[in-house]
Amino acid sequence: MENKAQIVGKLDLALVRFTSSQNYPLANIADSRTVKEGATVYNSGFPIPSNTNSQQRKYFFLTSQITARGTGENLGYDLFLSASPRPGMSGGPILNDQGEVIGIYGKAEFGRSEGGLARDGVQGIPTEKFPNLISNIQNNIPDNTQANTPRNNPSPSTESTPVIFQKLEALLKAGKWKDADLETSNLMLKLTKREREGWLRVEDVKNFPRQELRKMDQLWVKYSNGKFGFSVQKQIWLESGGKLDGEPDWDTYQKLGDRVGWRNNNKWLSYDSYTFSKYNAPQGHLPTFRRLWEWGGEYGGGITLFSSLDYNP
Repeated sequence: MENKAQIVGKLDLALVRFTSSQNYPLANIADSRTVKEGATVYNSGFPIPSNTNSQQRKYFFLTSQITARGTGENLGYDLFLSASPRPGMSGGPILNDQGEVIGIYGKAEFGRSEGGLARDGVQGIPTEKFPNLISNIQNNIPDNTQANTPRNNPSPSTESTPVIFQKLEALLKAGKWKDADLETSNLMLKLTKREREGWLRVEDVKNFPRQELRKMDQLWVKYSNGKFGFSVQKQIWLESGGKLDGEPDWDTYQKLGDRVGWRNNNKWLSYDSYTFSKYNAPQGHLPTFRRLWEWGGEYGGGITLFSSLDYNP
């Protein structure tokens, strides 16, 4: 089966899709602007051996520092690192201290950049350069960078947002994360006709309209650059050992709470203690759906919610 590469806009990036029988763990994606200049970052890959007699490539995990940021460098290379050049590592991830991808390792040049910055190591393309691609990957939606994208699969960035979700989209676009979280809760109650009760049962989530759930998730992923969303929480749930069988799993739910910042020192936080900031909150911190469940049913409802995200766009 032939896999065709898709060029990502005017960036020095291409997307290749493939299928596999293996279950690969997925790295979370973060905005590189959350990492300050001078901070330690990491890049990994399989460089070409310096010994010409060796054909075996070995895995390297290297440390470096962010030395500068560009503002419109050629092909998107706005992230400058102090790492030594390693031919063959292009396309590898640049990671923050949480193991989140903040950029793609690309090239090494010396002298002066197009913007007059000194090149003293390697350069990468920061994640904020391709936010639509991130949201599409998170939601398993074919990228619409190319003009030949099938018409029956419109991009979430260009298709019109249904009226019921326009307020949510406006709040997310404005970065009003707490208001957007409250609006998400209101929408979930409205779509399940549970506004009077003010909380959900597991059965309500089982019958939750999937297209609407998908749309809310896409909006969260899109405007947070892949940091927030139900699908982001689902991935963390799976990484923590959770299953999608609908069976309550309190131990894994606590692990999820620890990972996304709903718990601290083995205690669940109150809603007022949550972090409503894209830059300071942990991956998957929002939306805070756990507020909606009936007493004792939140983790069962969460599993059912994640199972409902097994949609096929």
